[in-house]
Amino acid sequence: MRRFARFAAVLLLLVAAGGCDDSPTSPTSDGGPGSPSAGTNTATLTATRFLAFGDSLTEGEVTAATGSAPGIGTMNVVLGASYPTQLLTRLRSRYPSQASQFEVTNAGRSGELVASGEARLAQLLANSQTQALLLLHGYNDLLDYGAGGVNPAFVVMNRMAQGARLRGARVFIGLMPPPIPGRQRSVPDEVVRAFNDRLREIAAGEGAAVVDLYRALGTDVNRYIGIDGHHPTEAGYQRIADEFLARIAEELQPR
Repeated sequence: MRRFARFAAVLLLLVAAGGCDDSPTSPTSDGGPGSPSAGTNTATLTATRFLAFGDSLTEGEVTAATGSAPGIGTMNVVLGASYPTQLLTRLRSRYPSQASQFEVTNAGRSGELVASGEARLAQLLANSQTQALLLLHGYNDLLDYGAGGVNPAFVVMNRMAQGARLRGARVFIGLMPPPIPGRQRSVPDEVVRAFNDRLREIAAGEGAAVVDLYRALGTDVNRYIGIDGHHPTEAGYQRIADEFLARIAEELQPR
């Protein structure tokens, strides 16, 4: 009888040990932007309607060499190369369950100064259901006025960001990409950096997300910036789309 009792006790221990194995049979994830499940149909964003607003960097202007002189080129808008077009493709790929809902409106206008863009942006926001504003503007002010254009552009950009926030849109502010000195449309690097510092101030004051294009394109400026020293190449626009996508995922993908 004792021998049977000992056998029964051992059997119960073995059964209990087997039932305690609760290790997962497959990897688990919280679905965060950097997790394995990011980009699967389980990942979603809290916004699907984006307005990309700015000048030629948003519209998608690319500089082609003329062959007449180094650093001189003709500028052409290539909508398929623009960062809003590239971003839309990436959003649909990363969040397939929302693919049909995504809208990325390209509201870029080549040659525009920020003062001229303010009323245009207000009208676009009033006539749309924009949930997120992607703001990349101001280079023409620096090109036309140099250091003297930094503060006036800052004031208008601040009103733009504030207006979008008050309408309930999440604001993403793109910093100016780095210039290549001495080219057709290059601006002194210190002027670009001074303006970027002011853009960071706007982001801090309005609770906007900063998209650091200066750092991102500065990793290989000769690859990402075209021959005029200012406009991105097609690879540069792709990198801009990647940077906006990363910040959108950080800010709008539930954790």
